[in-house]
Amino acid sequence: MLIKHYITILTILFTNIYINAQYLYKGIVKDKKSGEVLIGATIIANDNQVAISNNYGYFALKHTFPQLKATIQYVGYKSKTADLYPSSDLQIIEMEPDTILIKEVTVSSSYNLKTSGITQLTSRHFNSLPVLLGEKDLLKSMHVLSGVIQNAEGTTNFSFRGSNSGENLFLIDGIPVYNINHLYGFASIFNTDAINVANFYKNGIPSRYGGRNSSVTDVIIKEGNQKKYTGNFSLGLLSSRVLFEGPIKKDTASFFVAARRSFYDLFIAPITYLNDKTLMGYYFYDIIAKTNCKLNTNNNAYLSLYAGKDNTYLYENTEFYKSRYNNGWSNYTLSTRWNNTSLPYLFSNTTLAYTQFKYSSSLWEQGKKDLTTNNTVFQSGIYDYIIKWEGKYYRLNHHKLNMGFEWYYHTFVPGTEKKYYSQSNTKIIDRTVGLDLNGNEWNVYISDEIEWKKLYLVMGVRYSIFDVEKANYKKWQPRILLAYQISPSLTLNTSFHKMYQFMHLVSNSTIGMPTDLWLPISNIFPPLETEQYTIGAKFKRSTLDISWDIFFRDMRNIIDIKDGYTFYNEHLIWDDILTKGQGYAYGTEIMIENTIGLVHTTLSYTFCRSFRQYVDINRGQWYNFQYDRPHNAHILMSYSISQNKILNTSWTFSSGALTTVPVQNYFLFKRPVMDLSQKNNYRLPAFHHLDVSYQTSKAKKRGIRTWQFGIYNVYAHNNPFIVRYRTTDREGKLLQSPRLEGIGMFTFVPFISYEFKFY
Repeated sequence: MLIKHYITILTILFTNIYINAQYLYKGIVKDKKSGEVLIGATIIANDNQVAISNNYGYFALKHTFPQLKATIQYVGYKSKTADLYPSSDLQIIEMEPDTILIKEVTVSSSYNLKTSGITQLTSRHFNSLPVLLGEKDLLKSMHVLSGVIQNAEGTTNFSFRGSNSGENLFLIDGIPVYNINHLYGFASIFNTDAINVANFYKNGIPSRYGGRNSSVTDVIIKEGNQKKYTGNFSLGLLSSRVLFEGPIKKDTASFFVAARRSFYDLFIAPITYLNDKTLMGYYFYDIIAKTNCKLNTNNNAYLSLYAGKDNTYLYENTEFYKSRYNNGWSNYTLSTRWNNTSLPYLFSNTTLAYTQFKYSSSLWEQGKKDLTTNNTVFQSGIYDYIIKWEGKYYRLNHHKLNMGFEWYYHTFVPGTEKKYYSQSNTKIIDRTVGLDLNGNEWNVYISDEIEWKKLYLVMGVRYSIFDVEKANYKKWQPRILLAYQISPSLTLNTSFHKMYQFMHLVSNSTIGMPTDLWLPISNIFPPLETEQYTIGAKFKRSTLDISWDIFFRDMRNIIDIKDGYTFYNEHLIWDDILTKGQGYAYGTEIMIENTIGLVHTTLSYTFCRSFRQYVDINRGQWYNFQYDRPHNAHILMSYSISQNKILNTSWTFSSGALTTVPVQNYFLFKRPVMDLSQKNNYRLPAFHHLDVSYQTSKAKKRGIRTWQFGIYNVYAHNNPFIVRYRTTDREGKLLQSPRLEGIGMFTFVPFISYEFKFY
């Protein structure tokens, strides 16, 4: 009944509108030097009407005036005043980068309305945060944001507002990726050199996004320099990076390629081979490529590719046998898109795409004397074929309609084991255990974005159908965001969204291991259901920006592993090891940004509580969820010493993580037995560290070189990364009073990196 009323309201809003405007102004905002589109630029008409450029740099304004004078603003660029003319063709607006490092930017108060619940991250955020080993990382930069709670020290995975990390949606050019980690969670798959912007959504998530129940991170890749050939390369302790971009045809088509690779195995493997004829190592790499072409005035085509892989290997060749062991995982996405603005009031985008995540562990052994061969391969993953269409309709004055549909064909591989064994070329065992599961997912959505004087309202609904194993699930997902401008500086907002997730992530770890498995929903484990309510305020005056939110999340049909089980037990019947439950989270968060002189400061604080209840965990009683970390604070300061020298400092604090310790210990046949009936009953000491970095750049004959020096955890605080409960001493003798032991990994870690950008 509620959904019917909601649709009725939307219908009334769509149909009972006076259309007063006569002229349509549309265009694309670009960087003057490179031709790269500027996403999130603010276009302010002469009567304070505001438009914001979308993920393709496109904007549209309706007005009764036959000509408009507009001010265009974008952080890091000089403000520009331009005359806009109504036309069926797109007007190109080029903006010049500002050479001043930190400058006050004054935007219309309407900007506060349209950006409620959204945070846009650019290279300024990636470069200002000192991180472990100096590897710039999108996700580690996001740990500074309010509401985001880092899962473990040095890692990229995070929980948002008390949810599971598997409920966060990550997109590369609109295509979902299912594993976001390199190096077992210590680096993310997002190469910051390739990122134009990353939009982070947390409140009133637009109806065009779905499939996960928590936050949304939409990463937009650069399109490539349309003016000239440029590039850069860098050397770091974790990886080396290279980038090249340029025009295929000036101002019409361009390309962009960025790649990086770790080099640990290039040093270790030769050493191990010379020592005992054994090749051992680990590496990761990723490649991002993109090309775009302006077909004509109103049509653009894009092709995007992401390919990334991690692999640990051990190759042995002894007198008696030879073997090959590989353990690795990979992400691939491929998409082609077509933008069209031929119709006067419609911006449309059609996408065909493929995405996959694959984990594989294999061991091949062969005896040299008895000619036995043993080959075991374990694989898991998820593979998607995708068709999407989205449209933005600008015909209605003060309204912008967003609509679209999506089709996903999912193939789930929750675990397949292939085993082959032969002796003297005679096959003895050749079997495959495990089944693939296929699912079809259809989504349609529509929303109305209304801006009327001091009011900004977004109402939308998403309808999803999911078919798997002859079962059919149909779900309505309403979304609403309301913002009201109290004064030119102060905006109040509230939001509600209901979301369903049609796949579950099964995990034994907190850092996002590649062995985590994606499972489709079933009758026993139905779609994960989440409702989120928020109220908040946003204050902006001069360079001071303050945002504040209170939230409550209600979660149902969440799954976890039963007490006493792990999914490494080779169970193939998931009903035996998983259980369904419920949870809730609540809290408040505040974020403050300010620039005084040459110092830019960011301060964020999150108070968050999160609880769970399952029939088969903790005796069916409510308990604190593993991401229940009440207090989380970050302070980040960037001081521009000069035009080319920057000092960054960052301090992080978080309540200690939860772990399970025995309620009591007793001995059975002289062996210790632990009573672990109370889950997450002990909180570790608080987690905190101070990091600093110094960055210096200098213009050279053919480009700009940049050195970065830094220290992670300056005062060497021991933050436990591994926690174990010791029942024996180091000599193996039983302890009469077992104790909890925490092992820290990152105490006082210096780092250095080098980058050269040529032109």
